[in-house]
Amino acid sequence: MICVLRRRNWLAVENKRTLKVARPIGFCGGVRHAVNLFLKTADAHPGEPIFVLHELVHNRAVSSALEQRGAHYVDSLDGVPEGSLVFLGAHGVRPEIVELCHVKKFRLTNAVCPLVERLQMAVAEIPPEVPLLVFGDKKHPEVQGILGHAKSREVTVIGDLAEADALPPMEQAVLVSQTTRNAEEIQAVVELLSKRIKVLDSHNAHACDAVYARQKAVKDLAQECDLVLIIGSPHSSNARRLVEIAQHIGRTVLMEGAEELTAELVKDIRCLGVGAGTSTPDSVIDEVLQKAALFGFEENEK
Repeated sequence: MICVLRRRNWLAVENKRTLKVARPIGFCGGVRHAVNLFLKTADAHPGEPIFVLHELVHNRAVSSALEQRGAHYVDSLDGVPEGSLVFLGAHGVRPEIVELCHVKKFRLTNAVCPLVERLQMAVAEIPPEVPLLVFGDKKHPEVQGILGHAKSREVTVIGDLAEADALPPMEQAVLVSQTTRNAEEIQAVVELLSKRIKVLDSHNAHACDAVYARQKAVKDLAQECDLVLIIGSPHSSNARRLVEIAQHIGRTVLMEGAEELTAELVKDIRCLGVGAGTSTPDSVIDEVLQKAALFGFEENEK
């Protein structure tokens, strides 16, 4: 009898499917700040359209939900009627866009993340004669906003380590980084440029704390799990960085919601990891976790 019981317990352990969640997870402070500002405005002006330049945050589920609350997404403010309610997103914009809002007498809410705004102000204080190096995605709105605040006569955007390596030696420069880039990649760029620029100010070249914490958590998770799911939209920079980090270690999938989690995807998986971008809402994360539970995964909280 004792042998049989031991055998059954052994089988139970062998058949257990474990779910591990990379924490912290979900909205960062900047995203939560922007979304709460929008909802507060929508509550105060029921039924009135709220024009949002591009997106408030880079997540399609969030954008769709805000659309139900009155968000009207526009690529330009040129055709927006004078005096309208206007929202600028968490990633920040160029100063001339804010000036246009004042000229057109928009009732403006600038929902820029406070950390991004602090970076913009730091860039604006760099003297014109000092070269500015910006590590980031040139087309990303955060980088565009940073460039708009720059007074330096010489500004260079660096997209990756290879582009940093191609820069010529310099006497001095200031290096800043898009806040959602890979923290380890940023540090590699800093180390490389420190060897070829005599005086390099890089104290604003780092990922924000929220992004860094999620990157570290996902890296640790990927070392423990057979498969890591990153929940986020494909156009979210920080979600893509999480995918890149996890992919260096093991099997990783980017998904926007629970409908993409199938039995076929996890059929041979014993340990499933879940992480999410800073613009992924709790509701979507919860749906993925609930779907994973249906496939027999039990969360292992540390």
